[in-house]
Amino acid sequence: MVEWAGIRPYERVLEPSAGDGSIARYFPEHSDRTIVEPSSDLLSRAELRAVGAKAVGSTFEAYHIVNKHHVIVMNPPFGMGGKTAMEHLAKAARHLRPGGRIVA
Repeated sequence: MVEWAGIRPYERVLEPSAGDGSIARYFPEHSDRTIVEPSSDLLSRAELRAVGAKAVGSTFEAYHIVNKHHVIVMNPPFGMGGKTAMEHLAKAARHLRPGGRIVA
């Protein structure tokens, strides 16, 4: 997924609802990396995997819309009938900078 995102040097990259950072650990170190995860246990694990990433201990739903990213790589929670996944994708789209990319 990270390879498909084509992350360029210094781009702002986000993994929302990061869990233990299974995706963010592959973000290139030359990018400005952010992980969002409400569980403090999972966030601690994600920080160990994505060393140097900015960690936000919050839900993605509460992540303020002023935060814009060039790339968002995510495995959205599916939810009932895909409803939660669609809501996460719609929110992710609002966090993109012009010309940004989502890989989900």
